[in-house]
Amino acid sequence: MVEFNVLEHSAINISHISKWQFASGSSSLHYPEVYIPRQSRSVFWLTNMKTQLKLDWALNSSYTANAIGGKSNSDTLIYSNDGIWSLLNFIQDHRSSLHDSEAISQESILLSFEAKLDLKTSSLMPMEPLSALTLIRLTLYGLDSETKQHRAIEVPIKFPSYAPVLARKGTE
Repeated sequence: MVEFNVLEHSAINISHISKWQFASGSSSLHYPEVYIPRQSRSVFWLTNMKTQLKLDWALNSSYTANAIGGKSNSDTLIYSNDGIWSLLNFIQDHRSSLHDSEAISQESILLSFEAKLDLKTSSLMPMEPLSALTLIRLTLYGLDSETKQHRAIEVPIKFPSYAPVLARKGTE
C-alpha cells in the first residue's frame, strides 16, 4: 500500500498546476480532491504495475512546462516507471536530497519532480531561466505477518543492480 501526500507549500513555481495525480496500476489518487470520509488515501502496488505522477498544467498559464526526467504532453507533465520494480525505480529516480522536516514517519520518502518553464510569449523575457519544483511524500506500507497490521516500510536509498553472488560450499 502506498500513501501519497503533496507538499504544496514547499514547492517552487507550482501555482500553475491545476491537478496532481499519483497512480499505481489502475488505481489513482488526486489532489486537490473533495474529501470523502472513509475514502482511502492510498493505492496498492504489485510488481509489474506502472507507477506514475501526472501534473496537469493550467490551460491559461503564461508559461509552458517541460518535464525534466519525465515527458511533457500538451498541458500535462508525466513522470512514470514501468516494469517489474516500477515503484522502487520511481522512488530511486526521483528521491529528493532535501530534508523533509515535516515527515510524520521516518519511513516516509520525499520525491521531487522538476520542469523547465518557458514564457508563452517572448515579449517579456525573465532575467534567468525559470523552473518548477514539485514535492510529494510517499509512505509504503506492508502487512506485518505477526500482528496483521499495516506497518510502514523503510525503503533503502540505493537498490542493488544485481543479486549478490553466493559462494558454494567448499569453494570459499
